[in-house]
Amino acid sequence: MAALTVWATLLTWMPLSESPGPFVAPLLLVAVALAATGATARWRGLPVAVVTLLQVVVGAVLVVLLLADSPWPLPDAWQSIRGQLDAALTSADRYAPPVPSDVPSVAPLFVVVGTAAMVLLDLVAMTLRRVALSAVILLALHLVPANLGVDVPWPVFAAVAAGFLTLLFLDNDDLVVRWGSSLPGGGTRPTEVPARPATSAATALRIGAVATVGAVVVATVLNALVPRSPIQPWRAVDQGPDEQVMLTSPLVDLRRDLDRGADVPLMRVVSDRQPSYVRTAVLSHFNGEEWSTGDRTATRIQDADGRDLPLRGVDAVLRRTKTQYDFTATTAFRSRWLPVLPLTTDVQAGGDWRYDVDTMDFAAFDADLNTSQMEWSVTGVDLEYSNVLLERAGSGVTRSTRSSPGCPSRSRPAWAAWPRR
Repeated sequence: MAALTVWATLLTWMPLSESPGPFVAPLLLVAVALAATGATARWRGLPVAVVTLLQVVVGAVLVVLLLADSPWPLPDAWQSIRGQLDAALTSADRYAPPVPSDVPSVAPLFVVVGTAAMVLLDLVAMTLRRVALSAVILLALHLVPANLGVDVPWPVFAAVAAGFLTLLFLDNDDLVVRWGSSLPGGGTRPTEVPARPATSAATALRIGAVATVGAVVVATVLNALVPRSPIQPWRAVDQGPDEQVMLTSPLVDLRRDLDRGADVPLMRVVSDRQPSYVRTAVLSHFNGEEWSTGDRTATRIQDADGRDLPLRGVDAVLRRTKTQYDFTATTAFRSRWLPVLPLTTDVQAGGDWRYDVDTMDFAAFDADLNTSQMEWSVTGVDLEYSNVLLERAGSGVTRSTRSSPGCPSRSRPAWAAWPRR
């Protein structure tokens, strides 16, 4: 039961990969094998150290068999496993969840971690009889997808809760059975106590069912009623008619995305023109070391409902051509910033997306809102610049710059003549 509970917990890792099958099915095989090994060894009355050693050996053999297609830990097999783990760590580091299926799989890493967790939980919960302490292991496994911000289906959460409650029931049921020992002066025959009274089992089943359903309901209600919990990666604060949203700097995602390697489809666009690029957020705040988005303020009327948007800094005499772009985001693209064109006159998007009048970028003002599988339309503007106006604008290089004493004398003629060309 302990191994199956760990396997149910590892189902929360399925959203971390586009292809979860390569680690879900093997881990189920490992769970069944370790459960059978532990149950048989304890039924035979083997010492604690021997039970744990047997499970470690069985787990290691299964890992080698699953990853290297060899039941023997030969040097070639270990080399193959090491290469797969290195590739899995690289994919986990480079790609945001879910990891694409066309890159080295993270399944080998998950299989190794899952097998180790099963052996450890069986040791703590079944061998050492510390079921309550084993919850720390389950919590550690569950924190991986929680910290990465992926959604876990409630049936998986319910299965983990049911498995852990079953472990608690079996452990306490065994303790109750031990109370049926002989009494002083009451003869040599021990008092017989049913191994599992029907009333006790029914009561435990009701308690477990109520606790499981209650945990699911509480988690759902809290997520709906407290969308601005401190555990969120951003925080929104109501201040009178305006609402301010503070988001984490996209520089973290920028550093990760620059090292992606393989292309990952994020958006599809349908338009008469091909956009050269789209803009997500404006880095408008500099703290002396790096640029960040800073704070965003927007009222409820500054939303993406298709109304005309001002083109800040654009002269009214410039000719312009409007083009509509229809965007569709893939499942892999989860952004709290709405991609738009650099010059945009209107945006139509579902949900509470609002723009800041100073930066003209759109941020999500809803805790559950992101761009995954979302559709929106943008009207972009292409400007037609006048050569006459460009010539009248003059050069940005001043005479004081040309006579700067900080430049070497041998380079002065070349760059000093450049503004007059």
